[in-house]
Amino acid sequence: DQYLKFIIWRNPIDRAVSSFSEIKDVRRDGPFYITESMKWFKEKNIFKSFEMFIDEINGNFYDAHSFPQITFLKDKGIRINDIDETLLVETLEKDYKNLIEKYPNIISSPLLYMQSHNNKKLLNYVYNNIDIKNKIINLYSEDYEIYLKIKEKK
Repeated sequence: DQYLKFIIWRNPIDRAVSSFSEIKDVRRDGPFYITESMKWFKEKNIFKSFEMFIDEINGNFYDAHSFPQITFLKDKGIRINDIDETLLVETLEKDYKNLIEKYPNIISSPLLYMQSHNNKKLLNYVYNNIDIKNKIINLYSEDYEIYLKIKEKK
């Protein structure tokens, strides 16, 4: 209770696309042997591959990049209500500035630069495809509810 607790939360739809891109790169720091054996990974069409990815990870979050964000809090016994401040990735620079103004004693800063692996065509495809968008919202329902509450407060 003596420390300021804040998190940086990402829109689950954007995060799903980013997770897909990150896992598809087959980084050797994760379970790449599982990734390489999955049908979505072998599919050449990026849109179809993404849809297959969402279907295949449903109930099988085998790679940390695809875990719901809430998992990282729950694993540490932290509830969303335990968090003092929440910043959104999409407004991170502004949110961080407001945090510094509100808590001037903060001496270290989070990394404000986030490398984007997002494929803009894929993001556009997802945002314009209600079926896949709803699949992601259902898959990450708790994350999405939290995202909407945070966004509503801002």
